[in-house]
Amino acid sequence: MADIESSEDMARHDVAFKAINELVPNSTWILRGWEYSDLEWKDETKTKPTETEFNTKVTALENG
Repeated sequence: MADIESSEDMARHDVAFKAINELVPNSTWILRGWEYSDLEWKDETKTKPTETEFNTKVTALENG
Protein backbone atom coordinates (compact mmCIF):
# COMPACT_ATOMS: atom_id res chain seq x y z
CA MET A 1 0.00 0.00 0.00
CA ALA A 2 1.27 3.45 -0.88
CA ASP A 3 1.26 5.66 2.20
CA ILE A 4 0.28 9.30 1.79
CA GLU A 5 3.08 11.19 3.51
CA SER A 6 3.54 14.38 1.49
CA SER A 7 1.71 16.91 -0.65
CA GLU A 8 3.04 15.11 -3.74
CA ASP A 9 1.52 11.87 -2.48
CA MET A 10 -1.79 13.64 -1.87
CA ALA A 11 -1.72 15.04 -5.40
CA ARG A 12 -1.18 11.51 -6.77
CA HIS A 13 -4.07 10.26 -4.65
CA ASP A 14 -6.31 13.04 -5.96
CA VAL A 15 -5.49 12.13 -9.58
CA ALA A 16 -6.15 8.43 -8.91
CA PHE A 17 -9.42 9.33 -7.17
CA LYS A 18 -10.53 11.41 -10.15
CA ALA A 19 -9.50 8.67 -12.59
CA ILE A 20 -11.69 6.09 -10.86
CA ASN A 21 -14.64 8.48 -10.70
CA GLU A 22 -14.32 9.20 -14.40
CA LEU A 23 -13.92 5.55 -15.37
CA VAL A 24 -16.83 4.26 -13.26
CA PRO A 25 -19.05 7.12 -12.06
CA ASN A 26 -21.16 6.60 -8.94
CA SER A 27 -19.36 3.41 -7.96
CA THR A 28 -18.38 2.24 -4.48
CA TRP A 29 -14.73 1.69 -3.60
CA ILE A 30 -11.93 2.55 -1.17
CA LEU A 31 -8.59 4.00 -2.26
CA ARG A 32 -5.82 3.75 0.33
CA GLY A 33 -3.04 5.30 -1.73
CA TRP A 34 -2.66 6.15 -5.40
CA GLU A 35 -1.77 2.87 -7.06
CA TYR A 36 -4.12 0.29 -8.57
CA SER A 37 -3.14 -2.18 -5.85
CA ASP A 38 -4.44 0.36 -3.29
CA LEU A 39 -7.95 0.14 -4.76
CA GLU A 40 -10.50 -1.99 -2.90
CA TRP A 41 -13.58 -2.50 -5.06
CA LYS A 42 -16.85 -2.55 -3.08
CA ASP A 43 -19.42 -2.11 -5.84
CA GLU A 44 -21.47 -5.22 -6.56
CA THR A 45 -23.15 -3.93 -9.71
CA LYS A 46 -20.36 -2.10 -11.54
CA THR A 47 -17.16 -3.65 -12.85
CA LYS A 48 -13.80 -2.64 -11.45
CA PRO A 49 -11.64 -1.00 -14.11
CA THR A 50 -8.61 -2.98 -15.21
CA GLU A 51 -5.15 -1.91 -14.15
CA THR A 52 -4.44 -0.83 -17.73
CA GLU A 53 -7.60 1.31 -17.86
CA PHE A 54 -6.71 2.86 -14.52
CA ASN A 55 -3.10 3.61 -15.47
CA THR A 56 -4.11 5.02 -18.86
CA LYS A 57 -6.64 7.37 -17.26
CA VAL A 58 -4.17 8.47 -14.57
CA THR A 59 -1.56 9.25 -17.22
CA ALA A 60 -4.08 11.20 -19.29
CA LEU A 61 -5.11 13.27 -16.28
CA GLU A 62 -1.52 13.93 -15.28
CA ASN A 63 -0.69 15.11 -18.79
CA GLY A 64 -3.77 17.30 -18.84
